[in-house]
Amino acid sequence: MDEKEIEIKKGEKGIIDLVDRILADIIATPFVKQILREILSEIDPKSASKLIRTLIWGDIEVLADIGGAIIPLVNTIGEVLNELGKTLQRSLPTTILSSIDIGSIIREIDIDTIVEGINSILTFLSSLLEKDTKMLSDIISGFVYDLLSSIDDETLGRTIGDIIKIGIPALVNPKMIGLLFNNLLKLIKGLLESVKIGDLLSGLIESVLPKDKGFSPLLEALTKMFDSLFGTPT
Repeated sequence: MDEKEIEIKKGEKGIIDLVDRILADIIATPFVKQILREILSEIDPKSASKLIRTLIWGDIEVLADIGGAIIPLVNTIGEVLNELGKTLQRSLPTTILSSIDIGSIIREIDIDTIVEGINSILTFLSSLLEKDTKMLSDIISGFVYDLLSSIDDETLGRTIGDIIKIGIPALVNPKMIGLLFNNLLKLIKGLLESVKIGDLLSGLIESVLPKDKGFSPLLEALTKMFDSLFGTPT
């Protein structure tokens, strides 16, 4: 066995592997099932915000430890999603899934709190990107590129097609159209407030016509044109 294989095996013997081996032996016992039911029945979502405040502000060393574990946590989520999708395909026939009352489940979800959380995260990301413009380009050139290049495009296309086929009838009603139109106007307003169109177009053209290839005069002329058209500050 070479050093690489040894490193991989060492990496597999962590806390998740330990939990897996313990659960494999005891998960089918009535005692464990009862404990699991009691734990799930005692989940209190309203206390989650207090828990987050404690984790972040309770002790700076704990926050640093959590930050250091982000990469394995993200990779763990990836493994969970990967196996979850495969297991659901193998173990849960569509007839069982179709018998679940999704409507009643959705009605019990606290949409307002979820939306408030999403808005808070978006506000944080917006302020973060304003301070660190290089971060987004690093994410796109690294993670996003690798992610998109690895996705099964055919499966993604079928899924999007199914969503469109099923979703369009639900969207085509006056109430939903009004909501989407109103949201679209607000989205465009936010984009125009954030993006300097002249800078954006100049950057796009510069990526196609780099200055070091003798296009500097053309780029300067186009930049001035964009500045006059869109009011981009010089």
